[in-house]
Amino acid sequence: MLQPSRDLTEPAAIRIVLQRLCREAGFVNLKLEGRAWPFPLLAESETQFALGMTVPQRTRWKLEPGSNYELTLMDRGRRYQATVKLRAWDDLDGQECGQFSHPRSLEAVDYTGLSDYVPDQPLICTFTSPSMDICEGRLRSLGNEGLEFALWGAGAIKEGQLKVGAPTTVELPLEKGVKAALAAVTASIDERTAAVRFNAKADPNMLGAYRGWLRDTILTQQRKDFERFDVHGFLANRRSASARVPGQAEVRLLSDKDPLVLVIGEGGFTQRIRETLGRKFGIAELDYIKGDVRPLLGALGGDAPDWGRTRLLLINQRLRLSSGLELTRQLTQGEACPLPILMAGTEEDAALKRNRAIAAGAVDFIAVEPFKILAVMRAMEETLSLFR
Repeated sequence: MLQPSRDLTEPAAIRIVLQRLCREAGFVNLKLEGRAWPFPLLAESETQFALGMTVPQRTRWKLEPGSNYELTLMDRGRRYQATVKLRAWDDLDGQECGQFSHPRSLEAVDYTGLSDYVPDQPLICTFTSPSMDICEGRLRSLGNEGLEFALWGAGAIKEGQLKVGAPTTVELPLEKGVKAALAAVTASIDERTAAVRFNAKADPNMLGAYRGWLRDTILTQQRKDFERFDVHGFLANRRSASARVPGQAEVRLLSDKDPLVLVIGEGGFTQRIRETLGRKFGIAELDYIKGDVRPLLGALGGDAPDWGRTRLLLINQRLRLSSGLELTRQLTQGEACPLPILMAGTEEDAALKRNRAIAAGAVDFIAVEPFKILAVMRAMEETLSLFR
């Protein structure tokens, strides 16, 4: 069963990924009308898995049992794609859903050699700058060919700490009392994230020790996954919209990084933000119902005098039982929230929506339908830079 390869072809390995997404109340995307749309993963069994789908959604996209669809999903920082068949419509604990056949394989997309292993929690590392300063980073993913890490601490704000094409040496812990120092070249860098590739100057013995440790770590993680695997299937702990009780909203930490962005909206909106920007920003989600927001942030450090780790609020204009404008007014006026707020919505009448969002207390309005990842990322970066 243990499978360190990039593509997943063993049925158990594929089922483990689907069950992990079920446990995380995650989403998968189906390509419809040339665009990827998110659907909640409700359950996984021996022969199929269930995606939440309403009757209006079925009608809109003319979904038909017996038809094949292209699926994409994110698992531990890796993107996979597959073809699945819609088998039948069903009802699962009061939620309308479609039952799909298991894919025969999950094909790794855009493999870079930098994300063979994604730790459950970021690992601390240090690296050298061109001026030979020692800076600190947090490893997001580790690969046979290199590493990706978030810039952290004092090193994160130094000018010229890394440059694309410049050499660096990254030191990371392999096990208790053992470290590896690996020569690398900076492949890419943005404000707080760097990717480096090992180069010919890397000590072969050190690199071999690192790759051996990485292989063993991947196998250990896979053994733990297999121990949690339920051969009979798994039912996600989701409550239908009709079963939700006002006041029971919870904040969920989806991507443990800094700066941390609290995304307020329904699952599909949050999932899109997580999948596209979750490697650059920390992402927490809140499917808002009613009441004050700050008391819900205990898991994010909200019991502190300020708003804890949260640095930016991204609010969908359409909420389940409220509106983004009403919530923004509540946050800025009723809760005296000092954090910047971005309102998100459709591109239609964007100028009018921007005026209304700013009047309600938001910093700006950004269009997320259609979703333009670079524009959204730029707006978030610029807003964060203004409120440091």
